[in-house]
Parts: sequence; C-alpha cells; structure tokens
Amino acid sequence: MVLYPKFLIPGGIIYIMKQKRSTIKQVAEKAGVSPATISRYLNNSRSFPDDVTRRIKEAIESLHYAPNANARSLKQNKTRIIGMIIPDMVVYIYICKIIEHILYDHHYSLMIATSDYDSQKEGQLLQKFFQQGVDGILLASCGQNNEHISFIKDQGIPIVLFDRFLQNLPDMNYVLEKGVECIQKITEYAISQGHRKIAYMQGPSNELISTERFDEFRRILQKHGIHENPRFYYKHVMTQEQIREASNDIIDHISEVSIVITTNAKQIKYFVMTANERGIKIPDDISITGFGLDEYRTLFPYPITCIIQNHVEIGRQCAKMMLELINDEEPQERIVMIDSDFFIGDSIRRLC
Repeated sequence: MVLYPKFLIPGGIIYIMKQKRSTIKQVAEKAGVSPATISRYLNNSRSFPDDVTRRIKEAIESLHYAPNANARSLKQNKTRIIGMIIPDMVVYIYICKIIEHILYDHHYSLMIATSDYDSQKEGQLLQKFFQQGVDGILLASCGQNNEHISFIKDQGIPIVLFDRFLQNLPDMNYVLEKGVECIQKITEYAISQGHRKIAYMQGPSNELISTERFDEFRRILQKHGIHENPRFYYKHVMTQEQIREASNDIIDHISEVSIVITTNAKQIKYFVMTANERGIKIPDDISITGFGLDEYRTLFPYPITCIIQNHVEIGRQCAKMMLELINDEEPQERIVMIDSDFFIGDSIRRLC
C-alpha cells in the first residue's frame, strides 16, 4: 500500500490508500503459467485448455488485474479513441450520443471537444488530437482550418467532416444535412402564411452553409416580390448575448417584424426566453421558425414550427463512415446527404 495526499483540510492533509497495480508477471505466477500465456489470453490470440483458462481467470480476479491500456495501445499502434470536435454542445449533443453508442459497441471511445465557433481554437484542438494519436477525427468545422485538416488526412488519419461542407476541400468524406432545401421549406411556409415582414438571424459568418442559406432566403423573397429589410438581418448571431441583443432589437421594433427566421436551435431557445421575459406572446404578437430540436415539439407551451435534424441518421452515418475508414475500407459514398423533418407546430400565426 502507498499513501497518497488527497486534499487539504484546515490543520492537515487527508490521505487515501492506493493499491499498487498488479503486474502481468504476478498474474502468471499465481496461475502457474508464463507471462506470454497471459498476454496471449488477454489479446485473444489463441485458445487454451479449460483448466488453464479457469486458472488465469481466477488469478486475474483475485489480483484485481487490469491491463495497462496505454501500453497495449502503443504496442498495437492504436489508441482506440476517436476525437470529435463540434462548435456547440447544446446543438450537437444528440449526434454525439448516437456516435458514442455505436463506437462503444465497436470497442472505441469518443473524446469530445468544443470549438465554440472559434476557428483558432478548432485548429488547436485538431493539433492536440493529432499529437495524442487518436485513431480518427470527426469534425463539424468552423472553417479556416483547411491546412490542418489536409495535413491530418495526408498523415493517414481517418477524418470525417459533418454538418459543414468546406468548399476548398471537396474530396473529403462528408455527412451533410440538406441545408439549402431546409431554408427553402421554412421561408416558403412563412410566406404562405402571409408573412412579409421577416427578420433573419444568420449563423457563423465564416461558414459556407450559413452564407448559402442566407442567399437562398433572399432569393425566395425576390421570387415572391417581397421587399427586403436588411435592418432586421442579423449576422453571426451565436452566443446567448448576441441572440438576446438581436431578440431585444426585434421586440423593440415589433410593429416592423411579423416573423423571425432562425438558423440554429440556440437562437430559438433564447428568442423565446427573451419574448417571455418581455411579455411578448408567440405567435399572437410575433411568430418564429427556424432550425430546432426534436424536443421543441413539446418543450414550450406551443410546439415550434421548425426543421428538425435527423440526429440518429447523421450520427449513424458518421460512425459508419469512420469505422469503414479505420478498417481501410473505402466508404460507399464520399458525401452522404441526410434529409431533415419539417415539423409544423403552432409558433407561426396565419396572417392571410
């Protein structure tokens, strides 16, 4: 037994007892076999007589032996860890859960980090994952890290990009939502309900999909002959503070806006919270739609009309593609496009 200082208290230090790790040699001695036999047993590299198997199991259990995962991974040149970088935990948590479950079933662990829509932080995380020797990387990129991504791919590390297409990296492996089609559905539906005074909260200004959605939104307005009001187009609305600032500005000019189109679930959440705090009723006083979460069907007093990502299929396809790449298999499709559900709730008031 070895004494380790655990934490300080007034007047002294509390110590805890830590058991030394049993070694493979001790297990071998107790089981009456060689250390090489124990190693082969742990790696399932060959079968043994029932009596030998029983003795090894008993020795492992009695000594509480656990193989050193780091040492084994170095020998195999694998960590069995997949790194995952996402911009926001709230928006992506459901996709993470699906991927984690699938990878776990294949004996891989998922290490998740958030970039907070910061390209520089994303680049640093990519570098750290590379240095840690992860077996693969899943990335919902903020952009501006093409060199990092290309370098990692060139080093033979499997990398799957999802939810964000990088125009200068067309030959990567992608899992994508049909984002432009989604904004078409949202905008066309809002117009069909008689809305002409439309505010728009854009996502990250450095993302291609954000620009494509905004351009498509404006194209649809022009198609219907609707006058644009850039005064209520808000760019790079990402943080809680930015969303609340835009929301308050809209509410301050509520006579000039009948509906708000959002482009991520966080924007819906904080707009609704701001409206409630200021006594604004949805959809009586103002309507809202955009890109939401499945829980938005029931979370608020009124179901939110919104695009709901197919998190299960996105996660499943990401995990499937990653496992194929790890096993040196060529994915059947380099770009997988996922349909989303357009849920019609009660958050849009019909004006005509």
